[in-house]
Amino acid sequence: MIIARTSALALLAAAVALTAQAQPPAPAGARAGGFSQPQMRQLYAARHAERLRALHNALNIRPDQETAFSAFAATMGPLGPADGPRAWGAPDLSGKADDMASLTTPERLDRMAQRLQDHMARERARFERRAAATKALYAVLSPDQRRTLDALPALGGHGHGRGGGHERGGAAG
Repeated sequence: MIIARTSALALLAAAVALTAQAQPPAPAGARAGGFSQPQMRQLYAARHAERLRALHNALNIRPDQETAFSAFAATMGPLGPADGPRAWGAPDLSGKADDMASLTTPERLDRMAQRLQDHMARERARFERRAAATKALYAVLSPDQRRTLDALPALGGHGHGRGGGHERGGAAG
């Protein structure tokens, strides 16, 4: 059992190392100081797809498990419309300058608190979708596949346990 876990981790480590070496080239038109938001999304999507392929291979997903893995992968993917219009950035706590200027300080604070609450609700819903899909995948895995998944760093947690990468600005991944 320890040998199987060790070899599964070694396989995943090799896949991640290859992924790191095979980063896509900088897109044409990249700014001198960095990338635009669409370019960052494109880079993130390519990196995310490689990580999912590595996970798929490390788990040795069988054809009868593809549906659950696809549902899992869809929830772990780049942020989409279900995650809300501000999902790629911090919650908008400031509001439009014109709107906020006409409010009193307590009203501005109330507006900021409401926006923060809305953002937290979206994040919770996103977490719940991911957790449900992960549990559904886990339910169809064999005991060996479960041990492999259990031995992997945390999934989808803004870089916690994954070398400090930040999921949002460019995760899961």
